[in-house]
Amino acid sequence: MAVVTNEQKRGAMTKEELDALVAEEERRLGIGSEEFMKRHNEIMEEVDQIKEREEESRRMVAARVDKIVAAMVASCMSPQEIADRAGVSVNVVYRVRKGYLVKFERFGKVCRALGVDPEQYIDYSRLKESHDKP
Repeated sequence: MAVVTNEQKRGAMTKEELDALVAEEERRLGIGSEEFMKRHNEIMEEVDQIKEREEESRRMVAARVDKIVAAMVASCMSPQEIADRAGVSVNVVYRVRKGYLVKFERFGKVCRALGVDPEQYIDYSRLKESHDKP
C-alpha cells in the first residue's frame, strides 16, 4: 500500500477544495478574530523593535582610545567644551573617550569638533566584535 503525503494530497486538490481547507484552518486557528489580530500585532511590534535595535547597533562605532584621547589632549579643551562645540552631550564625549559604542553621527560630530578625520579614529576591531555577537 502506497503512502500518500500531504503535499501529494494538496497537489491533487481542486482550487475549491484548497480554498475550503484554508478557510477551515483559518476558523480553527481563529485567524481574523479580535484576539488573534491583537496578539499578531503585539508580536509584529516586538519583531519591529528587535529589528530596530539590531539596525541601531549596526549604526554605532567605537573610537580608538589611544588616538582619540591624544586628540582630546591636543585640543586643550575640556570634555564640556568639546561637547558644546560638537553639539552633543558631555556624556557622549565621555563615551567616545572610553571607547564605548556611540552613534556614527555623534562620533563624527566629536571628531569634527576636535578637527580630526573620523575614519582614522574608528576602532574597526571593536566594530567587528560588536557585529559578530549573537
